[in-house]
Amino acid sequence: MGAYAALLFGLRYREGGSAIVAAGAGLGSPASDRESWSKNATVLACALAARGIDAIAEKMAGHSTRIRLKHKDPKGWQEFVERLKQLSARGMSNTLLQCQAVRPSLYDFQDQFSQMQVPVLLAVGDEDKPCLETGLMLKSTLPAAGMWVCPNTGHAINLEEPAAFNAQVEAFFGVVDRGSWGHLDWLKQSASGHEKPTAARLHFDGALP
Repeated sequence: MGAYAALLFGLRYREGGSAIVAAGAGLGSPASDRESWSKNATVLACALAARGIDAIAEKMAGHSTRIRLKHKDPKGWQEFVERLKQLSARGMSNTLLQCQAVRPSLYDFQDQFSQMQVPVLLAVGDEDKPCLETGLMLKSTLPAAGMWVCPNTGHAINLEEPAAFNAQVEAFFGVVDRGSWGHLDWLKQSASGHEKPTAARLHFDGALP
């Protein structure tokens, strides 16, 4: 949920961050996925409550958007499963039911996103279909957004391709620090002497459990 939270933080607190990295944003947002997303989240929540995290973790990590990690790095995937097992089944169940299953689609915020001028890096794997579709919408809507699509990669983009992911994030922050990132209106404002936001960067991603 990190990418979703970071983007909405950027909407609510326009001066609260100098840059946002949103990795894997968009699960449950496309219109074609809304009904199944809510249903699946509810089913998973009930399964967690009834059977516990140990019985469900491997299935969660084996989802079609995460299975690439297992093929690329079996040991890393198993570590990911073990990390999932350390989480609270009750907490995850409540989060699924009370947040993920009912949260608005990112498409519902398009008008607001079109006014958000903070630099944004959208990172998404090309095999993470719901997030890829939503990422393209966000790229066309957010005035100061750039999009990095990592090939042959699913939802766990930072775990599957950590070196490439870290390089993209570092390069993004470097460009922002140099004042070379943004759309024309922002560049014009910068040239006129107005200060850019100086608050801390925000880096949340949707690839972590």
